[in-house]
Amino acid sequence: MPNDGKYYIISHGQIIEDYRSLKKAEERFRELVEGSGFVPEDNTSTELDPNEESLQRYLSSKDIYWYESWKYRDKKGKGGRGGI
Repeated sequence: MPNDGKYYIISHGQIIEDYRSLKKAEERFRELVEGSGFVPEDNTSTELDPNEESLQRYLSSKDIYWYESWKYRDKKGKGGRGGI
């Protein structure tokens, strides 16, 4: 995408329209979606097995732990920026 501050509506890899205002681009996008007849699938009815839910919860907490682990590193000892 060009980095010119505009908002683009793209279909099948082609730029259809461009707007300087995000609000106008969003309005036009909604019009195009409504006109196309697109209806998103309802995925709220999917129920997880209790074991699967527990596994997903564990994996998510592990990801969060490793993502934030840099906060808890040891800052003691020799080395660092110019220190001995």
